[in-house]
Amino acid sequence: MQHTAWNNLPPAASKNLYSSAGMGRMGFSQKILNTALLVACLLTGAVAAAGSPSDHPGTNSPAVNSPEVNSPTTNNPVANSPEVNSLAIKNDSPITELNHLAPPHVAPPSDEQLGLSDVFDINFSIENYQSAIEQQENEAGPYDPALSELSFGLGNVLLYNYRYAEAISAYKRSIHLHRINDGIYSLSQAPMLRGMIKSHIELGQIKEASQSYHQLYWLHAKTYGAKDPRLIPLMDEIGQWHLKAYAETGLQEDIYHLQTASRLYLSAIALTTEALGSFSLQLVGPLNNLALTSYYFAVHRWNYPDAWGNNASSPFGYRSFGHSEETLRRGNLYLNGLKSYRKTLDIFENNPDAPAEDKAATHAQLGDWYLLFGYQDLAMEAYHQAHSTLRGIEQKDVILETLFGTPKMLPIIQQQTFKPPSVDSSAQRKNPEHDDTSLFIEPYVKVAIDVTPEGRVTKIDILKTYPENAPGLEARVKRSLHVSKFRPRFADGHAVLTHDYPIKMLTPN
Repeated sequence: MQHTAWNNLPPAASKNLYSSAGMGRMGFSQKILNTALLVACLLTGAVAAAGSPSDHPGTNSPAVNSPEVNSPTTNNPVANSPEVNSLAIKNDSPITELNHLAPPHVAPPSDEQLGLSDVFDINFSIENYQSAIEQQENEAGPYDPALSELSFGLGNVLLYNYRYAEAISAYKRSIHLHRINDGIYSLSQAPMLRGMIKSHIELGQIKEASQSYHQLYWLHAKTYGAKDPRLIPLMDEIGQWHLKAYAETGLQEDIYHLQTASRLYLSAIALTTEALGSFSLQLVGPLNNLALTSYYFAVHRWNYPDAWGNNASSPFGYRSFGHSEETLRRGNLYLNGLKSYRKTLDIFENNPDAPAEDKAATHAQLGDWYLLFGYQDLAMEAYHQAHSTLRGIEQKDVILETLFGTPKMLPIIQQQTFKPPSVDSSAQRKNPEHDDTSLFIEPYVKVAIDVTPEGRVTKIDILKTYPENAPGLEARVKRSLHVSKFRPRFADGHAVLTHDYPIKMLTPN
């Protein structure tokens, strides 16, 4: 699912974000009203006020018994082949790369289109919110429902202005007031929690973001019931976020990301099977991500063999409705992933109308799995099976070019089913507390590499490093690439050597 900030303006946004009673007391001009609505539109994606159907019970909720609820090609690598490599580099670690595509951004309407030709005075908007909140509290008391709306609007404007800590405080007050007025389990808290998640992530507060994600999940479970299939999209979203968070750090204490992701995906598989049957195409995404979780568990065990026996429980209370995550840890991680991919192929066999490109992509993923665990011959056999699956398909050459036209760093993580988009870069404001815009650019190294037919890197040329002269950055990137594996490029049905393949390696701040 792709989202744009403007198209996701929720119903009655002006009522939800900026109460008419509050506006009347604030005495905003029409320009400020338009400005506030623009901020709301831009931030709808960031806080996902309307982004996830599960955040709004009774509206736009998917019909679980319909096979068209989610596209069966959600996890289709043909549509989501990676172009930029996000890299978690560890000294002496095996592959801990994360490949992903950021969802495309559609620019919101310009100020001119909205009739806002003057300078966008964000600070004036903040001051008006603060003044309105103070006046509303004096006139109606500290628990008036309008205060929750005003606090949420203030949080959005603060988030947009990079004042994340203040935004979190505003969101927390809005949540507190919603719990008082709407009830402790009310889903009206969901947009504020998403704003907190965004703010915590921007501040690098990953554990706090995890806690907010758990609270969001808990609200949905309390509203719908712990085994309601409407939880599945949220399980997938949170699971993918935890996998991405682990891949970007890979520290010993970060195993809770994997524990949480595995429990969520096991639960999603169990709920989907119960609701739609054991051969539903909706199982493909959770199965693939469960396999990826198994791979990262294997990486973690390789990195920290002395800590592997520590039975630390998963934080924040996620509970599996299928097999326990402890079973996954004790079992053979390679076989767990293999079982997931074979189940996916079995699902496609029982869905003859499923797109051939999805079947081919799954064979390619199975080949990647074999390659990651050192089974070269089995990997090549699976890759050739992907080619065979496309015989007679009109778009065969296009699909093969997407799957095998360039080397692919492994493992490949699929694009998130739901990912709240950031505000479009053309509309972003300079952080008032930090004039150095470099703080918002991840360190990276651009390289050109040779990749062998076996998926190994044999030559690395550094093209550009940012920031320049960053201590140890280039050496860390080289170390990581030398132990990485790639799906090789194919030509005329055979794996071939690739010279000077350019990639951009992103590294966490």
